[in-house]
Amino acid sequence: MTKKSLKSISWDVTEEQYRSDPAFSYSQIATFFRKGPASLIKQDKEDTASLRGGSLVDTLLTAPEEFNDKFFVSSVPTPSENTVAVLNEILKQGIDTKIDLEHIPDNVKLQAMNKHGFYNYWKDPTRLNKLNTDGYEYYRLLALGTIKTIVSTDEKAKADLCVQAIMGNPTTSVYFTNNPFDKDTENLYQLKFKTNFSGQDVRCMFDIIRVDHKNKLIFPRDLKTTGENEEHFEHSFLKWCYFIQGELYTAILKQILSNDEYYKDFTVMPFGFLVVNKDNLSPMEWIITEETSAALSNAGYPTTWELISEMRWHFLSGVFKYKKDTYESNFSKTLTLKFLKNE
Repeated sequence: MTKKSLKSISWDVTEEQYRSDPAFSYSQIATFFRKGPASLIKQDKEDTASLRGGSLVDTLLTAPEEFNDKFFVSSVPTPSENTVAVLNEILKQGIDTKIDLEHIPDNVKLQAMNKHGFYNYWKDPTRLNKLNTDGYEYYRLLALGTIKTIVSTDEKAKADLCVQAIMGNPTTSVYFTNNPFDKDTENLYQLKFKTNFSGQDVRCMFDIIRVDHKNKLIFPRDLKTTGENEEHFEHSFLKWCYFIQGELYTAILKQILSNDEYYKDFTVMPFGFLVVNKDNLSPMEWIITEETSAALSNAGYPTTWELISEMRWHFLSGVFKYKKDTYESNFSKTLTLKFLKNE
C-alpha cells in the first residue's frame, strides 16, 4: 500500500478555528476537574509568564514560521503577572485603545483591580498610582498589539535556551530532526483531530507526532516547560492533570486511525512528554505506562470519560454551582479522602 502522511487525515483547520470549536478539549476537561463546574461557563483567558514561556518554546520548535504572527518581542519590562491581569481586564471593557492608561476612568481601573486582588489593602489613590506607574508602558503595548502576545527580550532569550537544550539532547532532539535519507520516518507538528465519543465531540492538537511507517508505530509527544526540576515532573503531571491529556489524545488518535485503511494496523505507542526547565535546561522524556494508569485509579482519580460524562450532565441540566454528585447526594456526602496519599 502506498505510504501516506498522517497529515492527510488530520483535521485541517486554523488554530483560531480549532480553539473556537465547541468540542471538548483537554484544557477544558482538566480545568473542570481542578476548578469545578463554574469553569464551564466562565473561561477567562490566562496570561502568565509560564504560559507565555511554554507557548514560545512550542512555537520556536514546532512552528517557527508563525513566530512573528503570534509574538511581539519588546524591550519594555513585563510587569508582575497581577498587573498584567488587571491591564488585560481593562482592555476587555472595550475602552478606546488610543486612550493612555492614566486617562482611563478610575472606576474602570478599580473594578479590574478589585477583581484581581491588586493591592486591595492599600488606599484607592495609592493603588491607582501604582497601576499607572507600573503598567503605563506595558498597557500601550497591549493596546497596540492585542492580536499578538507580548514577550520581553528576557523571555525570548530563555525560550531560545530551552530550544537549544532540547535540540542538543539526543533523547529529545530526534523529535525535531528529519533525516532526509530516512524516507520511513517523519515528524509532524501541531496536527489537529476531532471525533465523537458516545455523542460528545472531542478535539485535540498534538505538539509532535513521530510516525515510523516501516514498523507501523506512532509516537505522540507533548512539549512541557516547567518551573520544577525535570526529574520532579510527576508533581506537575498530577497538578495540571496531564493524565487527562494523555488519555484523551491517545483515544482520539486511535479512533481516527482505526477508520483509515492505511493506518488501521499502526500501533500508537504510549503518550509521552518532553519536559524542560528554563533554568536547569536538562530536558527529559516522561512516558505514561499501564503502571501510571493503575496508580491514578488506585488513588481515586477519575477517568477522562467519567469527567466528560459529568460535564455533559452539567450542560444538559443547566446547573453549575456544585458538582454532579453533590446534587445527586442531596447535599449529604461522606469523607472518602481519596486523594490523601497525593496531598
